[in-house]
Amino acid sequence: MREIEVKAQLKDKKAVSRKLAELGCVFGQPKTQNDIIFQKKDVGDSPVARIRETGDDTILFTVKKRGTNELASQEHEVTVNSATELEKMLLLLDQEEMVRINKTRISSQYNDYQICVDDVENLGSFIEVEVLIPDADADKSDQVQEELFTFLTSLGISPDDRATVGYNTLLLAKKNEKQS
Repeated sequence: MREIEVKAQLKDKKAVSRKLAELGCVFGQPKTQNDIIFQKKDVGDSPVARIRETGDDTILFTVKKRGTNELASQEHEVTVNSATELEKMLLLLDQEEMVRINKTRISSQYNDYQICVDDVENLGSFIEVEVLIPDADADKSDQVQEELFTFLTSLGISPDDRATVGYNTLLLAKKNEKQS
């Protein structure tokens, strides 16, 4: 399966939340997610590994391989019992820690869409809408993303607020900006 998503920065989180409520979206309780992102040293387009610790003591190990773009990726995920040991294993496999992402997420479903509203430390508030499609439909990723973004614009999201890369890339860009 492929995870296809779109995301945008939220300039007016309350207004978007009201529109989602009008559509019948009910959000669960806020959950913290603390991610450590790893990637093969000196190989910019290699698969990305993520260790995610959640507020309910779940530890997820995810590997994402970029598809047609950074937000259309093949993804595999398992639950593990030790973030510390997994981190040591990734370092032994010549993976390098790229960035840490700390966020609070609330989620809802709307039709086939998973909707997440995130407050990301050092970045601000974002909305993500995602669906899963079969690997056989990977060539439709761009079309699916446009359909998802059309949904976001129906909520009042401006195309200028669209983020075309993941939080890890946004945080790395911000870090590099500060170092320049």
